[in-house]
Amino acid sequence: MLACAVSALVAQRIYANSIYDEPLRLKGLIGDRERPLIGSANQFKVGDLMRNPVPPLKQNASFDTMTQRFLTSTYNYLPVIDAENRLAGMVELHDLKQYFHMGSELKSVIAYDVMKPVPLKFTPHQSLIEVLPELLSTDMRNIPVVSTKGNQILVGVLVKSEALALLSEAISIQTGENRWHVT
Repeated sequence: MLACAVSALVAQRIYANSIYDEPLRLKGLIGDRERPLIGSANQFKVGDLMRNPVPPLKQNASFDTMTQRFLTSTYNYLPVIDAENRLAGMVELHDLKQYFHMGSELKSVIAYDVMKPVPLKFTPHQSLIEVLPELLSTDMRNIPVVSTKGNQILVGVLVKSEALALLSEAISIQTGENRWHVT
């Protein structure tokens, strides 16, 4: 236990940023730990934090294609797009298990058969504060980002943990600043 404590202290001296801060620092959303650049979380939009989308499947992708994509990626879901490249649904890894008993009929199963509606999606122009209630209420770790609510073109993904980390840090900074001001 002592070795763990000492190694944590040494690691913090060598490199102060945590693995959670690093993606935000690389995007320029936070600077060093003493002087964050975020100021107020109100100024940040979903588009500022979104990552490239998980490469989507077409609605007619075969069951074989779906399983291969899951086997060769670290994602536990795959977005599904229609012929016009609009987000149509999502296939989650655990949804596939109900089809394994089908035998030779499995060749006729396509992504459209397995996909579920997307329960939550954002647009790049929504503010982080605006989407906070939905972020807090969802179990989704990666929320799809579509170009607009109307055309539903998949443009990215918002990682819930990164967005909540930024909002949490902004709140703690504001709380810390208010604590020291005497009126």
